[in-house]
Amino acid sequence: MKTSKSEIAYLILSIILIAVAGGTYFVFGHKTTESSPVTKTQQSSSSSDSSEDLVVHAEALLSDLEANPSRKALTLTQEIVDKLKDDSKKKELQTRLEAVATEVGNQETAERAVSEAEADQNTTKVEQAQTMVDTLTNEAKKNELQNRLNAVQEAINQTAAQSSVSSYSAEANATYASQTADTSTNYSEVSGQ
Repeated sequence: MKTSKSEIAYLILSIILIAVAGGTYFVFGHKTTESSPVTKTQQSSSSSDSSEDLVVHAEALLSDLEANPSRKALTLTQEIVDKLKDDSKKKELQTRLEAVATEVGNQETAERAVSEAEADQNTTKVEQAQTMVDTLTNEAKKNELQNRLNAVQEAINQTAAQSSVSSYSAEANATYASQTADTSTNYSEVSGQ
């Protein structure tokens, strides 16, 4: 079997490439293992810095979460607090985090109650939603939900007013028809027919 010149050239280039890669590994591969004790020392000293950075990061996330509570931010902050090694700091942050978790739960419950009141538009649902909205401590969220609830109450009031006007109008028409019938009967009797 004959081989062409290009096949021989590719074979030689492949052998050279493998030789260069192997040589590079042997030359530089031993240097990384020699420098690993220095790296381990640097890692242990930076782990205390990392731990302090983690506490600072957790406190910053928690402050943001307290200002703008949300389920997603709560989950992220909980993951960071769980990584802390300082038990006293971890307990302190966990207590604050639990308070925010309660507020997030209250917000979600109030949001569902207001949505139900918007969908059903009855007084009972509005009263239940009002109770939930009153438990909120985040003023921005409380105002947002209160405005939505006020709009639902206004719609209920308008519907009730229209209903009472309609029933009054129907009652007035019935009274008028009755009076008209009585008048025509009286007229017939007077005229002798």
